[in-house]
Amino acid sequence: MKKPYVIAVAGISGSGKTTFSNVLAEVLGIKPFIFDDLFFRFAHHNPVAAEEIVGIPFDKLDLFNYTKQIFRNIDVATRFANAAWEHTKQILYKELPRWEEDAKAVIFDFAGMDREFYERADLKIFVQACDSSLRVEKMIERETQMGRFSQEEALLLNEMSIERNKDLLGLQDILIVNNYQGLDHFKQESNRIAKILSGKGII
Repeated sequence: MKKPYVIAVAGISGSGKTTFSNVLAEVLGIKPFIFDDLFFRFAHHNPVAAEEIVGIPFDKLDLFNYTKQIFRNIDVATRFANAAWEHTKQILYKELPRWEEDAKAVIFDFAGMDREFYERADLKIFVQACDSSLRVEKMIERETQMGRFSQEEALLLNEMSIERNKDLLGLQDILIVNNYQGLDHFKQESNRIAKILSGKGII
């Protein structure tokens, strides 16, 4: 069975990475895989290791407080993110060659993507904000309105996200600049990518 075409979307938290991934997935007619959806699998499958990092037992029924405990400081958040990413990566490398036959392409949107995985992708996309101050403002607004983090915790998340993405910018095949003016730009870029992939017979 042929391995599907892998599209990796990277970007600092608040850049519009996940929004773009969802728009692109809709245009291509495929499913995006979001790291947030896989983040807690590490804790679920490795409760002892997770508790050693976080300091409390994993509670799948109370992810809100568990998440706040993870992001109480940058060291804990970074250690957990690294461990969660390594666990996720092992799953992906194991499962990707056996993906369902109709999955000609897959999109991975991971905030904590490492350089090795990014470089192995068939198409590397980096979503960058046109204004870093606006990005941080919108990220804080999003996290506080959702009730996931306080402003201080959101700023810590921003610090970690910058650190984890600094080695990826410049490796991309396509740079998407988010002007925060709605989805039209994302749709245009997605249609352009779809045309390229269609011309190569990928989709």
